[in-house]
Amino acid sequence: MSRQLGDGDDGWLFFRDNCWRGALNDPAFFGTETEDALGVSVDDVRFQELQTDEAYFAALKSAIADDPSLFNAESVTEVLRTYLGSSIRVESE
Repeated sequence: MSRQLGDGDDGWLFFRDNCWRGALNDPAFFGTETEDALGVSVDDVRFQELQTDEAYFAALKSAIADDPSLFNAESVTEVLRTYLGSSIRVESE
């Protein structure tokens, strides 16, 4: 089952703090944090790519643009390249 962090959560800051270019920094810690964030039991956590639709991707870019310094960057493009690289798949709505 796939779940995602919803609007209003620390979603992208959570991602920033726990993932890096598709690799989990500390799988045990990340599993516990994910359980707390989603409110469900988690057996395994991994990140391979961001799978999203156009509307969510636009909202993500807008949120990053509000304060790219939260990601130690100067632009949305820099944030996306640094944190996700080529691991973004945007599906047509």
